[in-house]
Amino acid sequence: MILIAALFWILLFLLFYPYLGYPISLYIASILRKLPLSMSQGAELPTLSIIVPAYNEEEVIIKRLQNILNIDYPQELIQIIVVSDASTDNTNELITGFKEKRVHLIVNKRRRGKTYGLNRACEIAKGEILIFTDANAMFDTQALRIMVRNFADPKVGLVTGSTNYYDRNEDGSMILLMGLYTRFERWIKALESRVVSCVGADGAVFGLRKALYRPLIEADINDFVTPLDVVRQGYRVIFDPRVFCVEEHSTNESEEFWRQVRIANRTIRAIITHRDLLNPFCYGFFAWMLWSHKVLRFLFPWFALILLGTNLILAFSLWTIYKASAVCFMILVITIVLSKNYKQASFSLLRSFMNMNQAFLVAWFKVFKKQTIVVWEKEQDE
Repeated sequence: MILIAALFWILLFLLFYPYLGYPISLYIASILRKLPLSMSQGAELPTLSIIVPAYNEEEVIIKRLQNILNIDYPQELIQIIVVSDASTDNTNELITGFKEKRVHLIVNKRRRGKTYGLNRACEIAKGEILIFTDANAMFDTQALRIMVRNFADPKVGLVTGSTNYYDRNEDGSMILLMGLYTRFERWIKALESRVVSCVGADGAVFGLRKALYRPLIEADINDFVTPLDVVRQGYRVIFDPRVFCVEEHSTNESEEFWRQVRIANRTIRAIITHRDLLNPFCYGFFAWMLWSHKVLRFLFPWFALILLGTNLILAFSLWTIYKASAVCFMILVITIVLSKNYKQASFSLLRSFMNMNQAFLVAWFKVFKKQTIVVWEKEQDE
């Protein structure tokens, strides 16, 4: 019983640490070890290659190209590359008919996934900085000017921003969705950038020195593996809160769930493949961040299930504290079940957190079965 009790308290600590202990420790570390962030403009603006992967994006692709052309950045310094992953709608025809010579279209004859397309695009990219984005993500007009200022620091290899999600009201107007968890994640990334490097990038808006790009295998998730490659090469990965793009929030809960499964599945696989970065003797603070921000979060559902099992065993003992914790677990489960009937922010956050961890479990089972989701369908139903 003593060993089971010890396991109970260790697991309880591991459940709270990623979301409470790590942020507190990171905040202290950011005060003690505060690396500078370059905000100065270099003597000359670098040339950019903006890479847009697309699959059946006929509804947004022209708007996306026009958005890039309206950005406050010298257009002669911008190259636009669209990679169509065997689109079956009018995406290819719309791009071909778009009257702008700087737009280059690459067409995959069969579905190969986003990463394969990015590798092809990078082969013909001429810009000093590669800008990775999505077909449905619209840049703020100042996003690229602000982003490239960070590259004035020669130690910075990758700069990422964030996506502002909007929901459409009944009258057609748009409202910004900025949940507590989103604010929490941005705060964490900002602190990580101050200490050494943030863990991961936003796939809809990040820039990379072309010289640092390393071709990825098709199963890699580029917005996680590419930052890892940058850190391995001795450069920093920076989150700039002023850099953002805009994207309409998906109202399809099933689609969102499987999107999380796909991302988690490929991220877990990437952590296993790049496990050398978890060695604190080689990568110091970054290894600690990778453990805390990613590994322990993905292990959260397993910790929770094992903790529940140990709690049930201990509840049959004479120790009142474990009986009380078992009751708390029951109340939590009931609250989660009932939360579907309430729209308050606290219940929405709880539902989102539980859905995320359910997606993690599904992703783990796919990893165990050696399945990696490379190609994603918009209306995925499994």
